[in-house]
Amino acid sequence: NISGADFTPVDGLIRFGLYGIKNVGDLAVDHILSERATGGAFKDLYDFCSRTDSSIVNKRALEYLVKSGAFDNIGKRDELLANLEPALRWGTEQRAQANQGQFALFEIDDFKPPEVVPGDNLTLLDLLRMEKESLGLYISAHPMGSYVGLSEAATCSVAELEPQSSGDNTE
Repeated sequence: NISGADFTPVDGLIRFGLYGIKNVGDLAVDHILSERATGGAFKDLYDFCSRTDSSIVNKRALEYLVKSGAFDNIGKRDELLANLEPALRWGTEQRAQANQGQFALFEIDDFKPPEVVPGDNLTLLDLLRMEKESLGLYISAHPMGSYVGLSEAATCSVAELEPQSSGDNTE
């Protein structure tokens, strides 16, 4: 709901561009941004699937959008991943019925999205693996950050490296 096609500065931060997400083509990004500009921010996964064309934003693209964290402001990744297929089916049915003008024939309750099923609880490392897979890098944290004290133990100043790199080993 915030990112643009390319990397964009937003409130002092740099938003990752949707073009940078693996398996999400330019046509899909353009379609998503066009729909968001026309219909406003997406409320949830079902709203997204009902407003976007699944032949353009297919299951694989949607999966990688979720894995990258693009939907983190509207749901947890584990729940979103667990509900991808039902949401895609529901969205496709909604668009087909709207195109045929069948909404007037049924009660509005018939068009409510299916219940959201809970997903597997994902660990921080699971989320980071998803980011690495979908973006090619870690965004929210780094897996080595979970090892307390490692960065302090593995760092040294440039001055400490100089004798090693110059070949001046006086010991």
